[in-house]
Amino acid sequence: MKTQKTGLWEDKKAKELFDFIEEQKQKNIPLIKAFDLFAEKTGRKQNSVRNYYYFQLKHFEKNPTEAKKTGVILNNHRKTIAKKFSDKEEKELIEKVDKLRSEGKSVRKACLLLANSNIAEMIRLQNKIRQLKKKNMGFNSTSVQQKNVVQMPIKKNIVSENEISSLFLGLVKMVQKNALHLAETKVVCEKQRMQSEINEAQKSVKNKENEIEALKREKSLLSIKSKELEKELFDFVNNNSKPTPIQKKSEARQEKLAKVIKNLEKKSNKTQNNA
Repeated sequence: MKTQKTGLWEDKKAKELFDFIEEQKQKNIPLIKAFDLFAEKTGRKQNSVRNYYYFQLKHFEKNPTEAKKTGVILNNHRKTIAKKFSDKEEKELIEKVDKLRSEGKSVRKACLLLANSNIAEMIRLQNKIRQLKKKNMGFNSTSVQQKNVVQMPIKKNIVSENEISSLFLGLVKMVQKNALHLAETKVVCEKQRMQSEINEAQKSVKNKENEIEALKREKSLLSIKSKELEKELFDFVNNNSKPTPIQKKSEARQEKLAKVIKNLEKKSNKTQNNA
């Protein structure tokens, strides 16, 4: 029976990918990170995993029956439609973030607190803050102007050398972090493999020790049995070297009979001489 394929991958592999993405989403792990983890797990390239996921998701959306047949729940993979902010919500967000910044917290930290540590909601709030900044709206810890925000200078389109350096350093740190993550993963895998080998070796040694103990016990029993046999043999030899009661009685009878015969011979000789 031929293995069915869904798009470019087999159904089983496609199901495995979509289940893995669902699991990572529940952990609030970004999709890009989930692609990296799946690529590392299966030995595929990250770009290959990402491209196939979006290709297959589009295919499933056009063919929901095929998605259901494969066991993929499309609702868990649809793009989340961002909830729009009302003017009131924008004003309240500005006020809350402005207050947290006045306490020394960063915008990211403030958004995380307002989102109750929900990563998806934090990103939503952060994106809204960025949109407001692009509209020349910013924050002031002491006063609020123009919808409770302070006018910020328009960002220059020309990238400065400092910005280029910052971007480069950020890229270097990201590469280093990724390399460190891969190295740590390899170390963990190697450690698990070595621990497994150690456990097997310990188990083998334990079995050998049990075998040795069993042989020792068997040797001890054989030694006891050998001593018992030696004693029996010794007793047997000693018993056979001494006359038994029956033998003693027989010998006594023979001696008595010899004496009787001897006496008779004496009487016979005496009678003949007298004659």
